[in-house]
Amino acid sequence: STNASKIVETCMMMANYIVPFHMKQHNLPCINRIHILDSDYLKRLSAINNNIYFDEQNSIKNVIHYLSSFYPKSKYSVDKVGHFGLGLPIYSHVTSPLRRGIDNVQKIYVLNPFYFNQVQDKVAYQIEERLKDICSYFNERSTTISYFLDDQKILSKHLS
Repeated sequence: STNASKIVETCMMMANYIVPFHMKQHNLPCINRIHILDSDYLKRLSAINNNIYFDEQNSIKNVIHYLSSFYPKSKYSVDKVGHFGLGLPIYSHVTSPLRRGIDNVQKIYVLNPFYFNQVQDKVAYQIEERLKDICSYFNERSTTISYFLDDQKILSKHLS
């Protein structure tokens, strides 16, 4: 990885933090990427915590793979509960609209109306309700580029 790509990655992470932070400060709806450690994960982690050892057969890579096998997945939500895996109090996806459909939702459906118009509270609440449905949709499927066109068709129904 080059220094330039590290700088770009850092800027993207910062934008993915700053946008939902701004929206939260102004009490505006936004789709957040949340990651919560559930009690099941914490119980399993504490049960193995004292039994982890490293040798040639039990490498750090194997231990990480085992832990990730039951690590809770992050998901999209309008809730502002933070992202444990990144150690951030709020996070979203806004920087890769060609790679993730959710980034397009953020740009078209969330950011544009709020930055270019005065949105009344009633409209903001309506948008938040629609965003909940969109979050459910994206949480139920993979949002890689192979699904991008299908996502766009379905989103156009939600966004109109």
